[in-house]
Amino acid sequence: ASLHPWRAAGEVEGVALPQHPDFTDLRLSPAALLESFARRGWRAVLACQFAGVLTEPDRAAFEAAGAKAGARLLLLHTVGDAMAGGMAHFAAVRCARLAAAAFPKNAVQLALLPMPILAAGPRQALFEALVQVNLGATHVLARPGYADPFPGNGSRYYPEQAAPELLRAHAAEAGYTVVEAPAMAYAPSQGRFLPAASLAPGEAAT
Repeated sequence: ASLHPWRAAGEVEGVALPQHPDFTDLRLSPAALLESFARRGWRAVLACQFAGVLTEPDRAAFEAAGAKAGARLLLLHTVGDAMAGGMAHFAAVRCARLAAAAFPKNAVQLALLPMPILAAGPRQALFEALVQVNLGATHVLARPGYADPFPGNGSRYYPEQAAPELLRAHAAEAGYTVVEAPAMAYAPSQGRFLPAASLAPGEAAT
């Protein structure tokens, strides 16, 4: 197949947004989020995006990153079509509600973000950061190995620091501050996950 050297251009007119009958209170527009942050006096907002069920290590990492940045948290739960996701979709969103409720009062805003999960590595991290800025985030989370198509098998497709480096390279241009995601470890003596760097030698569970 060959491509012809012609391009079409012109005005783009929005007709209507897709309709979602599920969890309408969490499907917030950029304007609604920005108004909410302004009304509550949130000036620093860290976007923390996740898919599926939010694990306790990730929840603790989000909380630690927000505390380090002095920012409130915008929890963005990546979701697809509810009908395609079935019961797993509804269970994950309900778990996300419970996780958000466990944070201190007025520290978290939970919202659903309809977005495909592409495992596209650093470019996905940058694309998500731009979306997050449009939703009112001032800070974005940099996670090593984020969105790698071959995670956890010892042969990553991208270098582990590729996503954080790309986020840092475009931070000034895109208007966000990069916050490094802390590595977490479970501390049996305290019964919770904490930043590994804050634990004494031998304190973390192996």
